[in-house]
Amino acid sequence: MAGYVLLAVVLAATVYLVKVINRANTAAQEGNVREDVYVKRDSLIRDWEKDVYDKLKAVSARYNCTVFPRIGLSSLVEVPRGTENWITFWNRISSRYVDFAVCEADSLEPLAVIQVDDSAQNGGKIEKDNFVEKLLNQVGLALVCIDVSGSGTEELSAKLEAVLNSKRNEEV
Repeated sequence: MAGYVLLAVVLAATVYLVKVINRANTAAQEGNVREDVYVKRDSLIRDWEKDVYDKLKAVSARYNCTVFPRIGLSSLVEVPRGTENWITFWNRISSRYVDFAVCEADSLEPLAVIQVDDSAQNGGKIEKDNFVEKLLNQVGLALVCIDVSGSGTEELSAKLEAVLNSKRNEEV
């Protein structure tokens, strides 16, 4: 009987210590959050991305479309609720972003995704791009990849116009 009492006391003391340690860790973590280290960005996108954005905006406006920079993949595609292993599929898209999305201006229906290629792609980025490419193809979203070095922005205009003309012809 004395063994059970001793066991109960040790168990209660352990629970108490765990709670105290957790409370101390939480307080320490909250104390380490400094709000004074954050600053507002000058722009949502970098200067070179702004050049691409301006070109996209000009072409898209002629087709009654609008452009969104740095948009989450989960804003463009979704996993229907009730899908088996829903969270697994959601996790694959929830933290991924695309460079630009072109949407129909009135309904905001996604029409195309623009990915700007950079010359410093490594194997991991290429693998991620392959996933995004397959996914967009599966859901019927056009993907335009462009290398912005050199005459890339002119090529971008031509590629985007081809996609938007194709979408317009599908509606007819």
